[in-house]
Amino acid sequence: MCGKTYKKVFDQSADILWAKVFLDTFIVVAYMVFGGKPEEGNLLICTVISWCILYAVLFANKKSRKQNVRIQEHCREMPLSVFFAGMGLIVAAQFVGGWLAEGLTVLKNSLGTRVYEDSGSIPEISFLGVLIMCVVIPVFEEILFRGIIMKKLGGEIGMCGGVFMSALLFGLCHLNIEQTLTAFMGGLVLGAVGWTYSVYPAILLHIFNNCYAVLSKVEKVNQSFLEVIFAGIAVLGIFISGIIFMRRKAEGVFQEEGESLKWRECFTSKRFVFLLIFLSALTLGNFLFP
Repeated sequence: MCGKTYKKVFDQSADILWAKVFLDTFIVVAYMVFGGKPEEGNLLICTVISWCILYAVLFANKKSRKQNVRIQEHCREMPLSVFFAGMGLIVAAQFVGGWLAEGLTVLKNSLGTRVYEDSGSIPEISFLGVLIMCVVIPVFEEILFRGIIMKKLGGEIGMCGGVFMSALLFGLCHLNIEQTLTAFMGGLVLGAVGWTYSVYPAILLHIFNNCYAVLSKVEKVNQSFLEVIFAGIAVLGIFISGIIFMRRKAEGVFQEEGESLKWRECFTSKRFVFLLIFLSALTLGNFLFP
């Protein structure tokens, strides 16, 4: 496979995300210019509008649909045990990401920089807000990051490269250090599920993840009880994942198939590299200067 082919798929992936960044910025700025208030609910609606415009462009004609959408590839029935394992790993990613973010906060404070503050708890949330955050956005994000970008990249640089790079982009697009860490680790799980089975169970796991993330912020929910429940889900999921891994390893499923990891080819695309630098700079800036 020639370098130009690798560069092309990385360029295409970068162009899609650059378009999303531009749409988000343009719609929010236009909303503010016309007197809109920067309330969370209104910003969520702006985000949905941005997603709708992006997909309208991507699916504008038959050629673009065929080129971009690959959600039907690798469709296999997903065992219930694997789904439960995915639930546990997703929750574990939330816990680990939170701990890492806290560790970075302690390190930053020790250096005398400003204290990082998370978005905090949510006093109350509307049904529309729950619908957007827990259902609409997971569907949109999975179609883009696992159904389009991961399979576009994975088709050229292999499963591992596609899953890793899509998870990295997914994490960085959150522009928040804690969400970046949790989204990256969760993206690895969602990517493995999306590649091995299909995007559909990945969407369900993403919905589950966002429901947990929202519940963990709502003041009226007993957070101690919630943490115990989801910690149990995480431990059970990790235990099931270990059993599945050992069985698959014994069956030789993880043997090399002769396809090398070509993730380094991303550096052949200047647009892709600049996108990574841009998103990383924004994420770091939001952390250091909240």
